[in-house]
Amino acid sequence: MNFLNWKNQHQKKSLLGQQISYIDTGESDKDTILVIHGFGSSSYDYHKVINDLQEKYRVIIPDLVGFGLSSKPTNFYFSMVNQAEVLINLLIDLKVDQISIITQGFGSSVMCEFLNVIETNSLDIHIKNIFLSNVSLYLEVNVSSEKQEEFSKLTATVFMKLSNSYGLFKKYLLQHCYDPSLISEVELKTSWELLKYNDGLKTFNFASYWSLEIQNSSLRWLKVLKNLKTNTYFVLGDTDKYSDYSNIEDTKKLLQVKETYVIPNCGYFVSLERPKEFVKIIKELIV
Repeated sequence: MNFLNWKNQHQKKSLLGQQISYIDTGESDKDTILVIHGFGSSSYDYHKVINDLQEKYRVIIPDLVGFGLSSKPTNFYFSMVNQAEVLINLLIDLKVDQISIITQGFGSSVMCEFLNVIETNSLDIHIKNIFLSNVSLYLEVNVSSEKQEEFSKLTATVFMKLSNSYGLFKKYLLQHCYDPSLISEVELKTSWELLKYNDGLKTFNFASYWSLEIQNSSLRWLKVLKNLKTNTYFVLGDTDKYSDYSNIEDTKKLLQVKETYVIPNCGYFVSLERPKEFVKIIKELIV
């Protein structure tokens, strides 16, 4: 799937002053899955699972503001509060009021604010299931300021490095895969083109703002997560190099996670490396 083919699958909406690019497979009679991607990526991370998922579900995958084909503000940080408001307005516009969520990393932070806005404003949006992969909710549930600072510095450094060139981006992505041959050169180049699109590499200048916003919002989010009444699952790769930062046990206690699924011979990018196995787990749980 190259850049042009992927772009042609997207739709556009103007929401809260931003152009939002998204995929919506339609068919409103099916259960709906909302996918929220991570920082430094885009909806393209899930291009290998869309066809299989849409056999059974309506799949909505937006590019968050600052990423992919959506608007890319370069002179200010588009906060997670703003991201959540965009997602909620998108669902309202699409007349969707019941969803399951698949998310990872930065996307799980956006999800926290999304859930907070729903609860605070008593919005009629019901969350049936949540699927967390990769480094999800690490800072939110970690009360150690030392650990938070360590992770913040790590993420800021990583994102600034990989934005320097395609070569560094490719090296970073492949070294976090169990089997690098599973990611083609076309997929790597398409991911890079989506990052660069519309001056998008400047978004990486705000990587540290993400961690700071989490630290400032985590207590508010923790209250929401503790009150959450939904089925929550981890879906992880067994060789994820960031697994030490996942803080899975604390997250399990907080969210009352029903089950953790570990996909063998898989690294950080579950939906890219083992799409069939990933989809199989989703289909078994959303019935």
